[in-house]
Order: sequence, then C-alpha cells, then structure tokens
Amino acid sequence: MRILIYSHYFHPSVGGVEKTTLLLARYLSETGHETTVITQTPSDREDAWSFRVVRTPRTRELLSLIRQAEVVQIQGFVFLPFFIAKVLGRPVVWAHHGYDITCPKQIGWNDDKDTYFQLSQCMACLRRDHSMGESIGLVVLLAAKRFFKGFADAHVAPSHYLLTREALKGIVIPNPVDAGLYTPSNRARETGKILFMGRLIEEKGVDVLIDAMGILAGGGHDYSLEIVGTGHKHTYLRNLVRAKGLEDRISFSPPLFDNELVDRIQRASVVAAPTISAEAFGMVGIEAMSCETPLVATRKGGFPEFAEGVAWLVPTGDAAALAEALENAITDNGLSGRLHLGRLRILERYDFRKVGESYIRLYETVLSR
Repeated sequence: MRILIYSHYFHPSVGGVEKTTLLLARYLSETGHETTVITQTPSDREDAWSFRVVRTPRTRELLSLIRQAEVVQIQGFVFLPFFIAKVLGRPVVWAHHGYDITCPKQIGWNDDKDTYFQLSQCMACLRRDHSMGESIGLVVLLAAKRFFKGFADAHVAPSHYLLTREALKGIVIPNPVDAGLYTPSNRARETGKILFMGRLIEEKGVDVLIDAMGILAGGGHDYSLEIVGTGHKHTYLRNLVRAKGLEDRISFSPPLFDNELVDRIQRASVVAAPTISAEAFGMVGIEAMSCETPLVATRKGGFPEFAEGVAWLVPTGDAAALAEALENAITDNGLSGRLHLGRLRILERYDFRKVGESYIRLYETVLSR
C-alpha cells in the first residue's frame, strides 16, 4: 500500500504522537509499504529514515502527495489534509491522541477536574491564555472537528477510555513501544532513584511528585528524583524544589532520546507518572514496563488499561498516596514476577510490530470499502 501519515508534530519534537508516528512509519516501511510522513515540525538535520519525510510542504505539494497515496492517516484533526483527501476520494483514518472533540485546548482538564465542552466555561478557560480572536478561532475549530468527524472512514483511539469519553465509533489500537530498544538490563539499579519523564506542564502533576518527595524526605528516606523534560512550569517547579529545601534530592535534565533515555529508565528504581489529568494513554508507562522498571502511575485515563496488576496505581493529586506507592515500589521484595508480567504484556500487545499489524488490517478494511 501507499500510505501517507500527516502528523503536525514529529521528530525531533518530543511526545507520544511523535513516537507513535515514527514507530508506525518505520514498521510500515520495513514491511514493504510505501510510507510518507508529512509534518510541520522543522529539523536542522537530514532525515535518514527508511520512509520519506516531507516537512512544511506547500499546498500544491501536499495535494500531489495525497493524490499519490492510497490511505491517509491524520494524527489528530488538521483541516487541509483532511479536506484534500476527501475531495480526492482517499480513505481517511483519523487517529485521536487527545480530547480534540470535546475540548478546544485538547487537554480535557481544567481547575483540577475533567471538562467537556460548554461554551461559557471554555471561553473563560481560553481567555486565560489567548486573545478573544484566538479563543473564538479555537471554538470554531472544535465545531469543525465535530462536523467533519462523520466524514472520516475510521476513527482510532489508543485506549477505551478515550474512545468512550470522546463518544467515538471506532476501534482501539494502543500506542506502540520498541520492545527491542526498551529492554530489561542486568545492571544494578541506582538505589532509591525515582525518574519522571514528560512535559513540565500542570497536567503532569510534577508538583504533586515534589510534595511526595518532601513526605519521603521527612520520613527519613534517602531517595532522589530526576525530572527529565521541559515546559512552561520549569521555573515554577525549580522554585518549588528550592522552597521545600529539596535541591540536594531533586535534579532537572533536558529531554532525552533513544539509548540515553533507555539507560535512564533501566537504572531507575522506579518511574513515576503522577498525572492529575486523564492521560489518553500514557506512553511513559509502556516504556517503563518494557524495561521491567517499576511504575507508579495514577488510576485515571489510559494507565489502568495496560498497567493494572503490574504498576502501583494511586489516586490523582494525592501526594501521601504517591509517596507510599513509591516507597512500596522501591522496597517490594516480590518485584520480579510483577515486572516480568509487564514485559510479557508489552511483547504480546504493545510492541510496535503488533501495533503496526493492527493498523495494516485497518487500512485493508477501509480500502475494501
């Protein structure tokens, strides 16, 4: 097949959509399908993938590329490629990675609670960060997404939670991980080392994790935390660490990639995902499980669907429960069986080859229609 994947964000940008797009395109290309990724993310390095990457194309080039494709997959709604594909009669697979049907900001969370579209509340939320014109534009875009939803040939969500919450008639295909890269290690872990990986934004709950570190330090536990990532809350979080007197226990690192990131996960005593909003999936979770590294995450959103019985799942925003779970994950003597179960689950369901097979079956189905 000739497959085109449109992903607004792509490598070297960091995030779940970027990783999913990269692994899916890689699998499709390796299995003989002519694959093209179109993105608006620039790069100062030459792309050396086994598939074609076209960055920031002009409209005429976009039109030509979509005309050559047999199937078009859009990683989140973008009007122009969606419209062109439908005009040209190409089947469109709409992959949902956030709350793009129910929230103008696509995060589905505000003021410590899940949100659904209500015009007055959404406008008040939007006006905190945007001008009136920008806010109206985002609301109009949400309306367009709802209108065009019925014209997609298939809808895909990475979790049953997202599929249900967005009220989508579609299928669940989880986000993938490269289980050949994210592997267990025989090296000793760094004792008491807690690792956070992700964007430094309010929804990720890093401030709750810092509070939990304060509780653990107050209880006499000599644990350390490395916060890997960047975001607009970076300065606030550094100041919070300083205010709590935890500078000697908590460090910050920029985003990491590939082997360096795997190395950090393998050496950590536990990976923490204290998200207070509902993650549509939770990529960091399957990466930790694939490395057989203990995982502590919140019991919300997509995490329970793949981590139940393997991870320590806690309520959102509860620093005391988070601290207790982190201690249990670090000190649990019966850990190996649980971690091995997690690795087997990854190999059976979430390795990018398994996920890629599911997408190929979906493409064949929409083409047969």
